[in-house]
Amino acid sequence: MNIHGRYVVDPEKSAILMTGYFTDRFEMKPGYEQAVEQFLKENGATLDGIAIEISADTFRLSSLDGEEQFDVISTEQQTGAPTLVVDWEGVAETFIVRDMGNQCIQLDNAENELSHFAWRKEA
Repeated sequence: MNIHGRYVVDPEKSAILMTGYFTDRFEMKPGYEQAVEQFLKENGATLDGIAIEISADTFRLSSLDGEEQFDVISTEQQTGAPTLVVDWEGVAETFIVRDMGNQCIQLDNAENELSHFAWRKEA
């Protein structure tokens, strides 16, 4: 899987990730998933301003507040899901790159909030 490119937040798949955390642990009221998806769509202006760009050397995070850039330590494709290791302000952060279909990925890392979102690759 080639993970290089520019990605934006995918509201529908992000809602699945966000609701899954709670529905896996608690019994939620009917309509909970739809409410989270609707919330993400209604806050689209904020989400539209968030993007990540992954290259062989850099990981760039853009938001309405500005831009941050981090060095890519490595990208590996072993058996299973590929990993992305980024120098996050002096700490090696490892993300498991999960393919969510339709050009979407999740950067799975229990310590980083980026894993709460699904990221859709721009053409």
